[in-house]
Parts: sequence; structure tokens; C-alpha cells
Amino acid sequence: MLGQILSSVLEFKQGEENHIIKQIYEANISQLSKSLQKHVSIIDALTCDEIKILNMTHVSGCILTYEGMTTLLGPSPNQMQIEGLLDFIKNNIKNTINSTASLSELYAPAKEFEKVASGLMLVVLSNMEKNISSG
Repeated sequence: MLGQILSSVLEFKQGEENHIIKQIYEANISQLSKSLQKHVSIIDALTCDEIKILNMTHVSGCILTYEGMTTLLGPSPNQMQIEGLLDFIKNNIKNTINSTASLSELYAPAKEFEKVASGLMLVVLSNMEKNISSG
């Protein structure tokens, strides 16, 4: 009986926490949308205001590559490691959206920098823009 009560309390608390997280996430999306409308540059919109791409993804570091420019936020691999990873992505990942929590399983050299970058979330914006404008 006590186990059932505790289980119910835990489920309620988890549901309540999930609801709060969802509200924060939705507020962050709203702020980020406003930033995208305010800024000319996508990079500025994702990095300059109070709500940044890091808030949305719950990561400590991020590499943004857009129109040939690379912007680093937080801890990240060194320049050579980043260049190797970007080359790997260009040559091997064809999906416009991709993610993994185990980057080194996908890209073996990532073992060298897994303390600062163990996962990957990839969203290719340029292909999406082409599809949107041509479609």
C-alpha cells in the first residue's frame, strides 16, 4: 500500500516537473523566434540574446557553422578536431537532421575530445532554406 502511494506521488511529481520543463522550453522557443525576427544574422539570433541555442539544447558547448563561418559557444574541441569533424559530416552524413549521444561510435577520432564533445546534434539549415524557397 505504501509503495503504491509513493509510486503515485513520484508519478505526480514527475508529471509536474515535465510540465514545468515544457513551459520553460516553450518560452525559450518564443524568445528564440523573436531573436530570429530581430537579427539579420542567424548566428547572432542563436548566440547574442539572453536565450541562446545552448538553452534550447541543454548542452555546455556548441559549434555553429553557417555560410562558411564557424562560431564556438562554450567548451569545444580544438580547431583541427573541429575541421576533421566537419569534413566527416560533409562526406558521410546526408540527412539534414541527425543526432547521437555517442559521437565516437559514429566518428572514431571523437574519442580524443569526448570530454568536451561526446554527442552530436546536426541541423543543416542551408539545405532547408533551399527546399523552402524552391518548394
